[in-house]
Amino acid sequence: MKKIRMVSLALATIFFSPGQAYSNGGSDVEGERLRLSSQPELVAFLDRLQALVKKRDAQAFRKLIADDYFVSRDFGGTFRDLRPGWWNFASDFPFASRPAREDESWAKFKQFSGETAEEKSVYTQHSDVGVVRFDDETKEESWKSFAAELPRHYVQASDDDKSFCGEARPTAPLGWTSEDGSMAGETAFTKVKKVVLRASPSLKGKVVQVIRSSDDIVKIISDGALPDPEQTYRWIKVKFDGKKPVTGFVAARLIYFWPDTMLCFGKKTRNGPWQITGLIKGGD
Repeated sequence: MKKIRMVSLALATIFFSPGQAYSNGGSDVEGERLRLSSQPELVAFLDRLQALVKKRDAQAFRKLIADDYFVSRDFGGTFRDLRPGWWNFASDFPFASRPAREDESWAKFKQFSGETAEEKSVYTQHSDVGVVRFDDETKEESWKSFAAELPRHYVQASDDDKSFCGEARPTAPLGWTSEDGSMAGETAFTKVKKVVLRASPSLKGKVVQVIRSSDDIVKIISDGALPDPEQTYRWIKVKFDGKKPVTGFVAARLIYFWPDTMLCFGKKTRNGPWQITGLIKGGD
């Protein structure tokens, strides 16, 4: 089976603290991109989560969140090392929040002296997750957003096949399948410092633009990769918003995608219960 390197999962090894990766200690979370249907135990666990979503059973849900739940690519800074797993989960999915009990030492926050009122406000907002009750509308929306993040077709496995994150879409156009849907509307990034846009999907196509820096942003227009009738190349139609917006075809091997947000699931031991183990945030 072809291995696909997931960029966000590679970055995840940087952001994990010791012991946060549930099955393998965060040492190596890259593995194969697998069909979800090949993991029947995980499918059963996801069905259980879907059932709890329908019941809106937050209490039962909290019991399924790992104590060492991690958040990778946490650029918003909401993760707190000394908080319980459900608390950090609730930072992104508030339906799992609950008021703190007086006997919970983590709920006793230290005084924060920020430079500005804005800093104090941000700290208060993050610290109050799981302590104050969110309004019903916020909780309801978070139930929906969680359900939308559950994997449906593919998951990314750890090397020991004990942890799985998804939905795991390809990070390169050439790995895209029909189950991943249309590419149209996706944002992609250039890999190299010279990317040529052509008027047609061919090396003979007229050059309409040369992108001269890596990590420039293009917007995908075509549903998928188009073959070159005279070469082994495959082409993607894109729009590039430079000084003057242009559309053209770029070799598929020269662009890549950031993966979407992925929830992670795993077991502590072979016969242990399945749990929600972490969240790898998407974006660039």
